[in-house]
Amino acid sequence: MTRLGPARISPDLARRRAGGAVLLVGAAVVAVTLAPVGPARLFWVGLMLGVTYLVAAAVRGRGGPLWAPALVLACWGGAVALWFTGHLREDFTAVAVAGLGVGAVLAALLPRVGVVASPVAIGVTVLLIGLLEGVQASVHGVWDKGWAYAVLPAAWGLWQLRPEPRR
Repeated sequence: MTRLGPARISPDLARRRAGGAVLLVGAAVVAVTLAPVGPARLFWVGLMLGVTYLVAAAVRGRGGPLWAPALVLACWGGAVALWFTGHLREDFTAVAVAGLGVGAVLAALLPRVGVVASPVAIGVTVLLIGLLEGVQASVHGVWDKGWAYAVLPAAWGLWQLRPEPRR
């Protein structure tokens, strides 16, 4: 006789899904808070996404894949936000690159405290930030709208909600 009732899920699957839910909520906040939908200016996107990824990484635990991208995004986004709000008056490129550097160094140090961090994830995050900055500066259109930046965390969040593979 089989027992009917709610299926038990592994703790790892539960953490993965909780992290995915955080990413979906963060993506929704980015989509409705940033211009043109919301009142916040676009320069907040890096910090908002960085914080979203940090919360998702914390929910997922030390073994999750988001720690390195979260730190790079949060540090870069924080530096950009400080510059645009007038708290830093140095050259913008210097501030942004310094923020990337701080995030990359912090992410590279994560394994020393037992947190998984891939050097490739650090590099890919910096690469994507650079590519998006270049595209946004030269091609006006979709990348000057906050909701466009919500697509990646929303897609990753949905992927994290997938069912466990059958064994």
